[in-house]
Amino acid sequence: MRRISIKAVACAVGLYVTTSAMAFTPAGGLWGFTNELNGQPGRGFQLTVENDVLLFYYYGYDSDGSGNYMFASGPLVNGSAFTGQLLTCRGGTVMGSTYKAASCSNGPGKVTMAFTSGEKGTITLPGEAPKAINRFNFGYGEGPDTMLGEFMFAYRTSTFSYVDFYNLVTKTGIPSTISGYKGTGMVMNAEFTFACEFFPTVNGFLSIYVCTEDFGNSNDNNYYFRMVGDRGSGTASWRNNTTGVVYPTQILRVATAKGTRTGPYNENHASMLTPRATTGGATRPQGDRSDEANAAESLSNLSLTETDEFERQFATEWAEQARAFLSGMRSAGK
Repeated sequence: MRRISIKAVACAVGLYVTTSAMAFTPAGGLWGFTNELNGQPGRGFQLTVENDVLLFYYYGYDSDGSGNYMFASGPLVNGSAFTGQLLTCRGGTVMGSTYKAASCSNGPGKVTMAFTSGEKGTITLPGEAPKAINRFNFGYGEGPDTMLGEFMFAYRTSTFSYVDFYNLVTKTGIPSTISGYKGTGMVMNAEFTFACEFFPTVNGFLSIYVCTEDFGNSNDNNYYFRMVGDRGSGTASWRNNTTGVVYPTQILRVATAKGTRTGPYNENHASMLTPRATTGGATRPQGDRSDEANAAESLSNLSLTETDEFERQFATEWAEQARAFLSGMRSAGK
């Protein structure tokens, strides 16, 4: 899904990026051993990545049954491979007591991880065969509830950057069936001008989300993406997309369904909590797509792979039905 989008932006500025060079960052958070995730207490690990540096924290058990944790750190190579020496620490601060520095030493060996996506991969620990791993999504499930809250959609073309915000508040409970794939029911904003839906599988990809705008504008956006927690990435196109152009897109949940902000906001600074749709530093209302025609023209000579073309067509087909539904809701004054 990302391959042609990143290549498109690179070509627009006269560069060429091979698909083999594409890298991604594994999603930070709690991870588990896929075959050991059974709802019972067990072992797992946490990882976080900043600037291609990965921190790994393992929690498990010693042979006597007592808890044990180890950690490792090091470079993340091409966004998909990590090897680090496991360290163990002892003699630190006891809960309820005064501070005492711990001492750390090399553990039983090295940990190796290979990521196949931002939320899946394999891990090899000392004395164990490689095992499948995946990020543990404990707060959001898969389905309509995942898309409740306020979201930011952002993408960049060769001529402008676009940002927009939508607050999704209503679950319709009405699933769509597109190209043989069944969704879990649309979720909409209060104005019935924006809708999203989750599809468990599309064209071999798991956990796909599609969204669309309905302002009656030929450049209304369509989005096709995946979400992990509060972050998502995918592609954007527009309503009358005859050129086959798609843009790499980032999605961020900026507030939960209860209105709780998801970022490191300071509640004492109200200006930090006021989202704005901007183009070139000027405020632009939702639904204004005046700059997109020029962007589409400048990128119209770029071709899509077969997979990217499927995504664009799938999003377009779903958007046509979703817009008809949104229009009906507005007409009925729901």
